[in-house]
Amino acid sequence: MRGVTVATVGLALLCGCGWMRQVVGAGLRPPRFELASWSAEADVEGVSLLLVFQVENPNDAVLHVTGARYTLEMEGQRAAHGELPGGIDLPAHATVPITVPVRVGFGDVPSLLARVLGRSAIAYRVTGAAQVRTPLGQVEVPLEHSGQLTVSGG
Repeated sequence: MRGVTVATVGLALLCGCGWMRQVVGAGLRPPRFELASWSAEADVEGVSLLLVFQVENPNDAVLHVTGARYTLEMEGQRAAHGELPGGIDLPAHATVPITVPVRVGFGDVPSLLARVLGRSAIAYRVTGAAQVRTPLGQVEVPLEHSGQLTVSGG
């Protein structure tokens, strides 16, 4: 019986790291973010956006973000996707600005231009995940935010 217990503990130790990361990750609350401002520059191939988000860490500890990936939808249509480098520390219970550069090519989204021209607001949704360093390794924290881009002169 003792051999079975030792084998069970050994197996748990060998396989447990991934499980422990999931348990630790489950305790992390995802950061909340709001679009604070944005700017756009258009050319004949598309639009370069700079999205500035105010990102709030609702956790009791600093979140060490080592990278992130995102998908941007505009008017319900996928417009862009990309990755952000890491090296961002989100202090506990604090809000910090993070700028996300996004390139939306007109060739990638043929009907997007027709859908947004003449509008005073454009619905958007950002989804993705941030990779967060914890004492037990990397944990992926899901991110999601939606809102309206207000267009002046629309």
